[in-house]
Amino acid sequence: MKQRIELRHLDYFVHVAEELHFGRAAERLGMAQAPLSQQIRQLEDRLGATLLNRTTRHVSLTRAGELFLQHAKALLAQAETAIGDTRAASNSPLGRIVVGAVFVAQFRFLPPIISTFRRRYPRVEIDLVVMTTSELLGEVQSGRMNLAFIHPPAAPGALDIEIIAHEGFVALLRDDHRLAGQVPLRLADLADEDFVVQRAALGASYHHLVLEQCRAAGFRPRVVQETSSVANVAVLVAAGLGVAVVPGRAALMPLPNLVHRPLAELPHSIAIAVARAPGEVAPVVRHFIEVSRKVARELDGQL
Repeated sequence: MKQRIELRHLDYFVHVAEELHFGRAAERLGMAQAPLSQQIRQLEDRLGATLLNRTTRHVSLTRAGELFLQHAKALLAQAETAIGDTRAASNSPLGRIVVGAVFVAQFRFLPPIISTFRRRYPRVEIDLVVMTTSELLGEVQSGRMNLAFIHPPAAPGALDIEIIAHEGFVALLRDDHRLAGQVPLRLADLADEDFVVQRAALGASYHHLVLEQCRAAGFRPRVVQETSSVANVAVLVAAGLGVAVVPGRAALMPLPNLVHRPLAELPHSIAIAVARAPGEVAPVVRHFIEVSRKVARELDGQL
């Protein structure tokens, strides 16, 4: 009897095909590289086709692999839809999860994450709470919150913190600023400007990165105002107190009199993470985290 191909084989192959690197694919899947390679070999054996060209330094798709990737993605999407439709039609009880986020996370990550999650769990109520990272860590630690989207702190304590994406930087300027129309804008162009910054605090992990990049550009920023959050930074820049260099998601905040300019020379070095209490988690919470990983991967290159 011919051995069947299972959904896990398709999922493993899609991860490898997207990364074209067994190590990175294994890391995304949360498994070791050796068993992942074995599963791909098993899939090829059961298909009777070679899907990947492998060398010591390079992985690429064969023509058969390119075709199978399209079918694998379609089959996984159909399976996800079938699961969601079945759950929606079931008589499962109502549930509730509490999700926290730093202010700017709600503009990029949370809408597509919540939309995808709700298709599978339409009866689960999502209570969204916006706080600073230090407040969110306390809420997750206490058990009052199931998970939170944060900038990871230097000392995570007893929580499980998983980095799901990285983002770069943008410059925030008032729309009548002399540099508002300059494209491209370089960090060195801001050397003589007054800066508004987020106060260095638990979770504000990008603060030192900005200082390092400014020093590398040949200047030390002249800080005229410190505040507690990126949202407050944006408000003060819109009010004309100075300029700012902030995480890329801040560009999505709908504030009047505010423009943003990408700083492409700066690295995508700001980590975005999900924090949760260690140990077993409820199935709906686990699925919310899985959806978060998937959506973050799709958005990561756009940040």
